[in-house]
Amino acid sequence: MTRLPGTAHRPSGGRPGGAGVPRRRGPAPAPGRGRVPVPEGFPAPAELAPLALEWQEQELPPCELIGSYTLTRPSANALSIVFEIWTYTGGAHGNLDVIPLTYSLLSGQRLGLVDIFENVDKALEIMSAVSRKELATRLGGGRVDSMIHDGTEPLADNFSALALVPGGVRVYFQPYQVAPWAAGTQRVFIPLEKLAPAGPLHLLWGE
Repeated sequence: MTRLPGTAHRPSGGRPGGAGVPRRRGPAPAPGRGRVPVPEGFPAPAELAPLALEWQEQELPPCELIGSYTLTRPSANALSIVFEIWTYTGGAHGNLDVIPLTYSLLSGQRLGLVDIFENVDKALEIMSAVSRKELATRLGGGRVDSMIHDGTEPLADNFSALALVPGGVRVYFQPYQVAPWAAGTQRVFIPLEKLAPAGPLHLLWGE
């Protein structure tokens, strides 16, 4: 089935009259009594056909969706799954999202910052300070100080991409969060002993 750009296929039985689709008012015609009239202002089929052909003949860029994952286990009690989702829909380059999910293997519960640390604010403060220092050194003269500052503010959103690893945590920073695209995804390891003031749940590390 050919669709014009900007339109979406609605499966049979779905709700008619979506955004941008004129609705026909009045009772439906009886079976066998002719075609449904084209709503006023809606292009006739003869006008749409050349547009559809033109769209089909365009050389559109190839689109990509690639997913992969890695596993990290700080101990037999916890597991982090780190998904990397690459998409390309045109433009200078694609997009990359890094999505870590952490689970307790004792309860099966998905864990967030509030489950990992007794004092989340302190944990954010420590991760912010350690990450800023590490990134400033690693990126060197190519760093953008304002990006590092904003991307490592002690806010939960900045440190939501967190994986548990043996001996500590690994923080993932999305492209453009702390550095330009060319610098790639940034990762910072923070050892458990530095996080001690935040009260990490040592059971997750098998301690």
